[in-house]
Amino acid sequence: IAPVITCAGAPGFISFNESFAGSTQPAGWEQLLLEGVWEWTFGAPGAGAAGGTIPFDSNAAVFDDDAAGNGETNRASLLSPVWNMEGVDYVIMNYDYTFNELGAGETLKVDVYDGTTWVPVLTYDVDQLEPLNSGVIDGTPLANANFQVRWTYDDAGAVSYTHLTLPTNRE
Repeated sequence: IAPVITCAGAPGFISFNESFAGSTQPAGWEQLLLEGVWEWTFGAPGAGAAGGTIPFDSNAAVFDDDAAGNGETNRASLLSPVWNMEGVDYVIMNYDYTFNELGAGETLKVDVYDGTTWVPVLTYDVDQLEPLNSGVIDGTPLANANFQVRWTYDDAGAVSYTHLTLPTNRE
């Protein structure tokens, strides 16, 4: 499942889905290269399956740390578009992911912008080799006019892999 953001309230029920169709970064999405030389890539089903992870059956955003080259330290963020969630009744989020920690200290962090600062929501730091849904994440307390989600991959100087897909809505 690709990231799905769902909100209810004025002007009614809205669902934002991203399927990462194609092999390019979707419009409105942003990348920040914080350290190193490698960025997130986008691909069709099975793209970027490396490091023991099982490929997604859908398109995905992929951080393939091995492709960056031996000895590289990488930290990169993938940011969703900004969505106006002001005045909504609730905001729920979910996505599918894989993560393969091969060294020590690698992480995939999920943060939400609350209008003032980035608030940590989840941190993955253990192997998840088969695609798994994040489960429903309640973003309601963080709803604001500049709501945004950020996924940051950090290899901590080791080699690991992560895959993220932002799905069609599973409701």
